[in-house]
Amino acid sequence: MIEKFSFFLLGGCLWCSLLAGALAQTSEPTRKNDDKEGSYLRGWIVGTGDSEAVSLFAQSSKDEEPRQFSSAAAGEKVINPGYTKGIAGSFQFQLKTGEKPLQSVTAELADNTAYTVLAWRQGGKWELKVYVDGPFAKNLADRPLRLMNFAENRETLISLDNGSETKVAANTVEEFKISPKLTSFTVKVLAPDGGPAAQSSGEVDFTSTPSAYVVIAPDYRGRMVPEVITGGNLPTDGE
Repeated sequence: MIEKFSFFLLGGCLWCSLLAGALAQTSEPTRKNDDKEGSYLRGWIVGTGDSEAVSLFAQSSKDEEPRQFSSAAAGEKVINPGYTKGIAGSFQFQLKTGEKPLQSVTAELADNTAYTVLAWRQGGKWELKVYVDGPFAKNLADRPLRLMNFAENRETLISLDNGSETKVAANTVEEFKISPKLTSFTVKVLAPDGGPAAQSSGEVDFTSTPSAYVVIAPDYRGRMVPEVITGGNLPTDGE
């Protein structure tokens, strides 16, 4: 049965209530007049298959226990576009099924910066990576566009601004550096039997967004329509 996206706020709520509140008590005091101090985080899980539920945990250098901030039932993909605010500092991220650790990674989270923690399975093995989404320094020449190719074990071709095609292997994430401008893309998901590819196109305005993810995965009708999820735009006051 084709997997379907599960967009829900469980990860965000857990990160906000458990991590931002409890860990903030152990961190350095923040200035009350600086509402934007802190990091922003979201946790994505792709490729659980049909056999195991998994969860993402975060643990700061001053936290005694890891805290869950995202989870996916067996067969689910969890991609929450929104960020939740937490403290900055050194963190260890873990992916677990029950009490069994599957993968871990450490990262330094900076103030006023957004991050995506992505867990995915490739070749039967779980991968875990922390991506910096921005915002970036104004003098930085390039912006990241990340193609997440989870098209049911099929390869994908991508071309940017009608340029040459790049083949992206199944169940991988490929990053491209883009100048800050309106950028078009075309993706072709190759058919396993050599038939016609499923082709779609779109665009991302990198003059207004620091980073973007193009997610290739079957929708509720089994179509390989790319979904663009932007990153790095921090919530404004009142959001």
